[in-house]
Amino acid sequence: MAAPDILPPSITNFLSDVVTISPESVDALWDITKDLAWVLPTVDEARADEETAFRLYGHQRGITSHTLYPPTK
Repeated sequence: MAAPDILPPSITNFLSDVVTISPESVDALWDITKDLAWVLPTVDEARADEETAFRLYGHQRGITSHTLYPPTK
């Protein structure tokens, strides 16, 4: 499934308000990034990839994706 060529006005206006740019800028950015944005992993997929990376490469270095102790001053 391909990314839509244009975003619905409700989405364009929502993004415009959230990132404080014009609706025209949202449309221009969507035109540039839509194909990439459409194939990005879901939040759950990205989280699983991150956990795998820490398990494979982080733990042996003593780092983890979770904060074990609260920060102190």
